[in-house]
Amino acid sequence: MNYRMTNMNENIVKEITTWKYGGEYSVYNTESFGDLKARNSHIVNPAKSNNYICYFNNEDKLIAYTNIMKKDNGVIFLGIGLAPEFCGKGLGKYILEHSIKEIKKRYSEGKIALQVRSWNIRAIKCYEKIGFEKLKCEVIEDHNGKKTEFVFMEYNILD
Repeated sequence: MNYRMTNMNENIVKEITTWKYGGEYSVYNTESFGDLKARNSHIVNPAKSNNYICYFNNEDKLIAYTNIMKKDNGVIFLGIGLAPEFCGKGLGKYILEHSIKEIKKRYSEGKIALQVRSWNIRAIKCYEKIGFEKLKCEVIEDHNGKKTEFVFMEYNILD
């Protein structure tokens, strides 16, 4: 699959804030651009734009983005956002595979870590197909301040 890729910018963030997920997936709805800007969120910080890879399809439609961030402990955190209309269609696998290739270019060793809500079986299955392994489940506070059970998963770059 061919996708055009770019780093994050203000126009892309504005589009992402319009993405609306239904049902239980609504927890992934992003706050407004103004709110993100007011609290200087990573996603709107130009100095952090190279941490993001944004994917556009052949019709120049934003379909996904990933966030790649190396933590102080050497672990590379990976986050993914897929436009609602592209969820459940197998595109996440391709986006993750490309992101892992990009991580391997940027970092020669380490582990890639992510966390996902434990009820999000669709995402967990996708991550497992790529080679992520479950480490643990833990209840933590999510970005909305709500206690939520997450599955923590890891992928070894050297695999």
